[in-house]
Amino acid sequence: MKKSNIIPLLLLFSGLFTMNLHCEKEKDIFEESQKSLPPLSSWGANTFGCKVDGKNWVAYSDNSFPKIVAQFDKIDNELSIDAVIAKEGKYEDIYVSIKNVSVIGYFTLKGNDPKNDNNASYIPYSNISNTYRTNDTQIGSVHLIKFDTLYQIASGTFQFQCTNGVQAVTITEGRFDVHYSY
Repeated sequence: MKKSNIIPLLLLFSGLFTMNLHCEKEKDIFEESQKSLPPLSSWGANTFGCKVDGKNWVAYSDNSFPKIVAQFDKIDNELSIDAVIAKEGKYEDIYVSIKNVSVIGYFTLKGNDPKNDNNASYIPYSNISNTYRTNDTQIGSVHLIKFDTLYQIASGTFQFQCTNGVQAVTITEGRFDVHYSY
């Protein structure tokens, strides 16, 4: 083999090797992020975690999606938090929405009508047609422990059950500490 042909081959193999190391590193970072739930905090740490059917679920993104989007609608006084696990172009999503928020306190999640009800949903990996939602029998709650309109921080705990009409999923030990936007 000519010496001039060896250099492109070496560059190709070193590039493939480096890509493989990067994928392994990303996998390790993701697995580490799921080992424990984030601590309960209230200073705007941008955290969201819970247990989905007993397994840790912590918001994570490999930069394909923002890991947490929190918004407050001043007209409806609605706080919505959308958290994902996004990796390799796929995502898993948990969404919580509570209305009539003006002070801290307890809010019941029971409905499946996003326009009128406090509600929550869970979407398994990139399968929006298999969305699990709260409803009149699959219910839950949010305990809002901090709602700071000056610094736009919302913190609290949550738990709920939801269904796709066939199966149910139980979300427990939920906690969030987010900066929200208007």
